Amino acid sequence: MSPPMAPQYQRTCENCHRGVLTPKKIYRMGSGTATVGRIFLIGSIIGAIASALLFFGMLVYNGGKWSSVAGSPSQEDIDNKFRRGCVDSAVQKFQQAGGTSAPLPAIEQLCECSLAEIKGTDYSETAVTAAAQACLQQRRDGTLAPLTQDQQDIYGNLMGDSGPSSDAAEQAAVERLAGVLGAFFGAGLIGWLLILKKRVLQCVVCGATVEAS
Repeated sequence: MSPPMAPQYQRTCENCHRGVLTPKKIYRMGSGTATVGRIFLIGSIIGAIASALLFFGMLVYNGGKWSSVAGSPSQEDIDNKFRRGCVDSAVQKFQQAGGTSAPLPAIEQLCECSLAEIKGTDYSETAVTAAAQACLQQRRDGTLAPLTQDQQDIYGNLMGDSGPSSDAAEQAAVERLAGVLGAFFGAGLIGWLLILKKRVLQCVVCGATVEAS
């Protein structure tokens, strides 16, 4: 039995001359490429969600910590800032004077003595200089107090292995995480492009397709 005549508003297939062409959407780059695109897209969505949660979590954590320190620094924060600045300054002056290596234990001992002398003052340059001179005199007299174990631990944690400070390390981690988030976004964009479809006309009899006008 012959197929029904095509209505006037539908195009007849030029391949088999029997069927009619009906509108249909197909993948622009083939079904195999579309499968790869789905993998890219799904993986990027999952990765982006996980990275975004970590990213905003770190921002909230660091933002709260930084705002707290900036708003009302504790005495411990002030003391540790002085300790690190004192050691860094002393090491730099020692090296400029031609020293091959800085005597860190002695420097830390002098810095702790200076901190005890100026604690509670305005930490002015005059007060710091006077405290340093007093502590140097104690060292010459042999009366400079040694560091306690707790104080040694504080300096060990502050100075570490001369690596970046914790704030700098956390900032670098946030930047790396932002880069990972951007990479997932790029992968998702590629996946989306791979699964795009286009409109064609397909024959209901032989399956031939032509571009839709």
